[in-house]
Amino acid sequence: MKYFSPELVNRSRSEDEDISWAAHDEWELAVKRYHRRIKRILKDFPESLRRFEEAPVCLHDAEVLSMGRDGDTFVWVLETEPPGSKPVVLTFTLGEAPSIRTGTIDNAREGRPVYWLYEEWDVDRQKRCTLEALLSNGWVVKLVFRDFRYLITEPVLPAADGRAKRAATEAVSRSA
Repeated sequence: MKYFSPELVNRSRSEDEDISWAAHDEWELAVKRYHRRIKRILKDFPESLRRFEEAPVCLHDAEVLSMGRDGDTFVWVLETEPPGSKPVVLTFTLGEAPSIRTGTIDNAREGRPVYWLYEEWDVDRQKRCTLEALLSNGWVVKLVFRDFRYLITEPVLPAADGRAKRAATEAVSRSA
């Protein structure tokens, strides 16, 4: 990850205030640099990814319910953070095998639940689209992909009081 690196996350969590404040300042610069980069490369993304980037969904702190691979297809199943929790399915047609680096965050909690912390969409020198996602368990998952699809749905499972959040016939999904 070029902008929201695990090393920067580790420094921002430092007990030494000088280190954590410096990391915070660096983080603010990284956000600006990343947004400038996205604006420059947006035209190189598949149309579905451009629509997803404009969709009103925030993956930060989404719970990673599952991720898996079948041949050249990689799927993430997430649930966005409450109170507006929504199931989100991200489907990638891979251009190469995914890579997973583990142990990148100091004192990362292993096991469940796992949360999506930060993502970086990019285009590499061969004009291939990439996604790198940093997860709360310290994993960095990198995907090189040819195509991207997504589905954002309204939840149907019952709420804590036993009533459906919305009748299944009323649920409207957005996808690409």
